[in-house]
Amino acid sequence: MKKVIVFCVCVLVMLSGCGKRETAAEAIQARYSAARAGSMEAEIVYHLPKESRTFTVRSLWDRKETTTTILAPEEVADLSAKVSKEGLAVSYDGAAVSVGEELQELSPASCVSRFLQAVAEGYILETGEESVDDLACLRVTFDTESADGGSLLCTVWFEKENGTPYYIEFSQDGTVMLTLRTLSFELEGEEE
Repeated sequence: MKKVIVFCVCVLVMLSGCGKRETAAEAIQARYSAARAGSMEAEIVYHLPKESRTFTVRSLWDRKETTTTILAPEEVADLSAKVSKEGLAVSYDGAAVSVGEELQELSPASCVSRFLQAVAEGYILETGEESVDDLACLRVTFDTESADGGSLLCTVWFEKENGTPYYIEFSQDGTVMLTLRTLSFELEGEEE
């Protein structure tokens, strides 16, 4: 009888820990859903079939659009892309070209917008605790729908201390497509 009681207590303790992680993930999701604007600097690695390309970017967003400007490499620095409901527009040195309504599923130009959407609206598929670079993190995988109706996963390692995204990974069908390492992050205001 003692063994059964000890087993039940252990199960309850384990379940209570799972609930805390889920509650933390839901609180992060609510915070992103309510945010009005923000900014992010990140190192993006775009994983192509035969090579990977690295960019350092600064993104500014509000509820209408996300503007991402390349800071490095120098060859493409100051190239900007605006993502909104109307589509993608690329600009450089004052000139802008509309790329149209159909956005590439996931690119360095659209990944910050996709990240924000995934955290605010995605289905919380799984949560866990992990350390990244000796930093205690809450790992949350958000399941979102891709343009072809499939599943696009966005896994985010949030700093446990303050909920700031530290590392972000997009994958589809088990293949990592794009990663972001946050250099700075700010989320502004919540709806009153």
